[in-house]
Formats: sequence, structure tokens, C-alpha cells
Amino acid sequence: MKKLSNSVIMGFTLLLIGAYAGSDTHTNFAAVGRNGAAYFSTDGGRSWKTSTSGTKKYINAVVSDYEGNFIAVGAKGTIIASENDGASYRKIKSPTEEQLIDLVHNNLGRYVAVGAEGTIINSSDGGRTWTLNGSKFDTNYFDIATNRMGVWIAVGSRGFMARSTDDGLTWSDISGRQASKHLNAIEYYQGIFVVTGLNGTVLYSEDDGNAWQVVKVGTRLHFEGMGMSEKGEIWSVGWNGIIYTSNDSGKAWQLVKTDNKQRLKEIASDHTGNMVAVGFKGTILHSSDSGKTWTEAKRPKIQRHLHGVAFNRKPDLAVSQVSLNKNCQVVISIRNFGPGNIPDTAWSDGPVELEIMSEKNEILESVNFTVLDPERNLKYPGGGAKYTTDIKLEDEQKVRILVDSKNRVKEMYHGNNSVEKELECEEK
Repeated sequence: MKKLSNSVIMGFTLLLIGAYAGSDTHTNFAAVGRNGAAYFSTDGGRSWKTSTSGTKKYINAVVSDYEGNFIAVGAKGTIIASENDGASYRKIKSPTEEQLIDLVHNNLGRYVAVGAEGTIINSSDGGRTWTLNGSKFDTNYFDIATNRMGVWIAVGSRGFMARSTDDGLTWSDISGRQASKHLNAIEYYQGIFVVTGLNGTVLYSEDDGNAWQVVKVGTRLHFEGMGMSEKGEIWSVGWNGIIYTSNDSGKAWQLVKTDNKQRLKEIASDHTGNMVAVGFKGTILHSSDSGKTWTEAKRPKIQRHLHGVAFNRKPDLAVSQVSLNKNCQVVISIRNFGPGNIPDTAWSDGPVELEIMSEKNEILESVNFTVLDPERNLKYPGGGAKYTTDIKLEDEQKVRILVDSKNRVKEMYHGNNSVEKELECEEK
């Protein structure tokens, strides 16, 4: 067993572990639109830069895979992916020439994208390869959502709804008579599917789409896109720049006033209070206070309509606690404070490490994630792991703890991966 000092320094280099605020500047958004328009933000949506989509096709939607990558879909079956925060994209082979309107995933690598002429395509490997689904209905799909427990619901023209209960493999028509107008958006939150559409259409289901309740919001409203805030509120945007919000899963709605009158197509939120809405003529609105107030984001001159926006949900590893056990061994706790997942390769490939270093920058102990967290508890947001080192304190000496010391995991922020601390051994 390695032996060290009677003391180790407490000089935290952490940035408010697990306590992000709206002023955080490390969150990343991507926006896409007409003729291959693509933009990205690395400061929570306040300012934007032009990215390279690699296509001139109309891009309709973009999502994050929760591990630091974006996938977008559009006209002529276009599928593109970005592995650098939306700064550039590469093409992915598509099984269809039909227009793809939206896509969603279940956080376990399974994707479903929907589009024109009843088109449904599937991916079971994180969006790397896609297959054409055999289910075909006479409709145009506009949006899709999943409860991540096997149930997926797609909505479309003239009130059409389809449902899958086997992770998007087979589909059935569940349209019924609940709506006759176009259904443009659907979200799922805490057991409830919520749908919005033209003429103020709002529906919600508490039983995975078997029965739907109708909410009257206003017949002159036309909702287009929908998203969730970090507080669990539902937000819907649409024609004439409208923004509505619901804090009870779609049962009651309130108008949020802005100065914008441009048609809005989509809205997204990060985990710190930043929100972004995009729309016609390059409109990008930003809020840093969870949607209470909105302003125009700083951006390049954009004339093309924007149709999709997403927040890049990366993990964020941090050393949350350093202590001693009764034998004066150094015990380290690690947390995933980010809103994204750590990829399985962090365990299978073995390069991601926890290192404990001496005051002279000598490595005292180094373990990979397979040893640190064999149950993979760190994989999902909020997950944690505790590791008891072979290091035993004896004499005074400073130590430094680094998680993901080589920065191999795509994280929200790498600045909180290191901690120095001073501990006193009370062993007698």
C-alpha cells in the first residue's frame, strides 16, 4: 500500500460542481434550416457562428445523441452528423429519398426518423446506419417522441397518429377522432405525451396514447415546434412569433410576450436556464432566465429559414469528494454532473483514467474506468462512483486527483476534472 503525508491541500479548482447557472458559457447549441443552413453556439445560445453542413438540401431537424454529437435530417432523405459541436457535418448513407422531417432517440442508441409519404427509418447503432421501416401509412409525419420504455408516437397531417410499442419496429394507426388539424409537434414528460398543432390544437395522453384529452388554447394560434426546459416545463412556438408554456404537462398554457413576430419553428433548452428558439428569416431568440425574457441572439446575417435547434447534452465528470477512511486510505468520489451520457467506450477501450498525483507530479496510482466504476454507474446524468485507493497517508504531502486525465470523454467542461486537497490522518 502506498503511504503519504499526514495532510493533503484543499485547493478546489472545481467550478461550482453540480450547480450550474444561466451564466454558464460552456453549453453548446446547433441550428439547421433551408438550403443546408447550419449554425452553432458555444456560449449557451447567446452568439452564433456559421458551420459547414456539407449539403444544400433543406435540413428540417437536429438532435443531440447525449454523448456530444449531433444528427440532423432533411430533404431527399438527407442524414448528416457532427462530432465537433455542430461546427461541421458529414453525410450518412440514407435508405430513402423521401423528405425526412424529424427524428428522436431513446438514449440507448436506437433512433427513429419520420417524414413525407409515411416514411419511417430506423437505426439501432446510434445513428451510424439506417434501415427503411416496412410500416407505411398515407400521411406526412411532422414529429415523433418516445417514453424511452418502448413506446413511440409519431404525429402528422390531418390529425394522424401512429404508435409503436416495440421500440419503433412495427407501427399501428391510433388517430381516432381527437383532432382533424395538422399535428406538428409531440413531446413526452413524466408519463404524459403532449401534442400541439394548427388552430391551437393541444392534446395530451396519460396512458401512452390510448386516450387523449383536448385542451382549448385558442383557435387562431398555430403551433409548430415544442421543447422541454430544465425545469420540466413544456414550451411551444409557432406563427407570428408566439411562445406558449405549460408547467403541468400540457393541461394549461400561458403566453410569453416577446418583440418577435417572425414565425418560429423550434425551441430547445439546456440544463442551465438557457433557451433558444429559431424560425423564419434566420430568427434566433435567446433566453438566459428559463424563458422569462427573450432577446435576439448575436449571429451572422442569416436570410434563410431555420427549422431545427438542439442542445448538445454532454456528460460532465468531476471529482465531487476526497476523504480518508478509518485506515487513512484516500477515498475519491466521482460524479457525472452533466446532462449527457458517458459512452461505453470509456470502459471497453480502457483509456479513460483516474489519476492520483503527488506534490512533485508523480503518479501515485492510476486506474481505468473498468476498475473505478465496474457497474458503470457514472454513465448516466447524476451517476456516481466511489473508489478507495491503495494510498495511505503518513507524512504531510499535497496530492492532486484527476478524472479523465487525458480528456478523452467529450464533456461540457474539462476545467473541473482536477482537485487538490489536504487531509489529516487521525490514525493512532
